[in-house]
Amino acid sequence: MDIRFRALRALIAAADEGSTNRAARALNLTQPAISHAIRLTEEQLGITLFKRHPKGVTPTELGDIVIRRGRQAMQHLTAAEFEISRLARAAGGREGLKGLHRKLTHQNLVALVSVARRGSVQYAAQETGYSQAVIWHALRELRSLIGESLVEHRPSGMVPSVSGEVMIRNAKLALAEIRHIHDDLAAARGNISGRIVVGALPLSRTILVPRAIAELSRRHPDVEPSIVDGPYSTLLSALRCGDLDLIVGALRTPAPAEDVSEETLFCEPLSVAARVGHPLTRQAGLSLSDLAEQDWVVPIRGTPTRRIFDALFKKAGVDPPKRLIESSSLVAVRALLMESDYLTFISRSQIHYEEKFGILTALPVDGLDGTRRPIGITTRSDAAPAPAVQELIRQLHVVSGDLYGETALEPPGRAGSRRHA
Repeated sequence: MDIRFRALRALIAAADEGSTNRAARALNLTQPAISHAIRLTEEQLGITLFKRHPKGVTPTELGDIVIRRGRQAMQHLTAAEFEISRLARAAGGREGLKGLHRKLTHQNLVALVSVARRGSVQYAAQETGYSQAVIWHALRELRSLIGESLVEHRPSGMVPSVSGEVMIRNAKLALAEIRHIHDDLAAARGNISGRIVVGALPLSRTILVPRAIAELSRRHPDVEPSIVDGPYSTLLSALRCGDLDLIVGALRTPAPAEDVSEETLFCEPLSVAARVGHPLTRQAGLSLSDLAEQDWVVPIRGTPTRRIFDALFKKAGVDPPKRLIESSSLVAVRALLMESDYLTFISRSQIHYEEKFGILTALPVDGLDGTRRPIGITTRSDAAPAPAVQELIRQLHVVSGDLYGETALEPPGRAGSRRHA
């Protein structure tokens, strides 16, 4: 069961004030209400959060863990208040959102996030276990607090308004911090556990991420990893709102968002791949001009690999290939190469097993200097990764070192990290 925001506010105030009496005055509550919130949370978590003494209360070591995550959750709600207030001022709307973050409830935000995800109150009720009446009440309460509806009715279902998008993004981040409380407490007891959601870009899906997660699961069987693939823009949006813990794959330089950090694991060049037995496999020292008239299957426009592919022919003064099939699916690329004489431009990591089992091969092509790309990890700049995420990052470094040796960067001090903030 997740800790409620009202209880977290009581814990934070007690820690800040050093007294339940002073915390009650700061929150405009009664002292028994503060003490009750602390006691119920201690019972819920099965730990002691505060040391009681004649002069007041002091957080225990485990209490500090809970309060630290609670502060981060509240920071996200404060950020939502600030941004929605800015939007309201820009639109000539009402002022008066000050203190909004102190009025939001766990139920408000869970209901809003679920309605946005599922597109209807009925499906949100099924997902959350709340009744439809409770969901509607939560949405009306949010509208009353903010002065506008955060979801709009469309033929396709209920979709967030502009302010709703802001609230949903920050609500997800706040709820993620609360979920991480349980992971942090388990780690403090020596057990790495919890759910990890990894966004895997094409290069990392074949061997890097699977091998790292397999080792993580072997060492820490209570961790529940999930791997999500998709276009970079989709994964980035999911990372920024807390739906993903990290993205692994080719880094963007510079990163397209100010609130993410990139950490390089290794650099890897690109290659030209074909099926074993392709006529070009019998030639040595191939040049780009030798390849311009071939049939190609290439990544879609806008991806880093496609930009490098186009730039290579331009730099060499060779007209680019005209017979192209665009595909972001490694399955489709593999099938096209195996069933025909198509070529592709790809990292050898992505065809690791195809080369191992004699299905595909990399051609000896001159002029591929400068195709080396940084491969690594993208996380939110302001995130405090859960212990299981930290352990996965460590395993990604280990696997990178095993695969790429000296080209892999060392993990201590997060070497190779490039922050964009």
